[in-house]
Amino acid sequence: MYGVLSSILGGTVAVVAGIAWIALVAFVLIYIFGELDGRRTGTRDPALGAKVATAMLGTISFQIALLGLTALLTGAFIGAGSFTTKPSIGLLLGALVAGALPISIYVARLRGRDGYPVGRKAVGLNTIIAGLAFTVVTVAFVTMLVSGAEVDSVVAAWLIYGAATLVGLLYLIPPRQAP
Repeated sequence: MYGVLSSILGGTVAVVAGIAWIALVAFVLIYIFGELDGRRTGTRDPALGAKVATAMLGTISFQIALLGLTALLTGAFIGAGSFTTKPSIGLLLGALVAGALPISIYVARLRGRDGYPVGRKAVGLNTIIAGLAFTVVTVAFVTMLVSGAEVDSVVAAWLIYGAATLVGLLYLIPPRQAP
């Protein structure tokens, strides 16, 4: 029992570390491009560093929350009981608690300020990560469906990452302009 639990937690740590590295590299690039844009236009954003830091921490927390929710629902679908439920709830709640501070700072103090649009880029990055996960899960889902395997283990991931991708895309698509 402890071997399976440690492998679940070990896999989770590896996924979280991968998400953190992707976010770190992406937000360093967002910061660099924001600085270059500010220098080019002569309107440097004094809150750019704070925007990038809070958006990066919020992104990591959001992705971990999606992972925790996926693990929780997958455990419910396959009937794993408290064996996967407790670590999944811990992962989900930990991400929500860790993400509450940077997201609230961003919303309360930084959003809407003139300057480089970091929040929109953060939503774009979250949509890309969720879209990649959705693509991988869709391929696994269809492969399992065609081969006649039980698809209970991937339905939750397919629904959650599909919804996250759809919501992100709907947010990013600009409204039509009146002619």
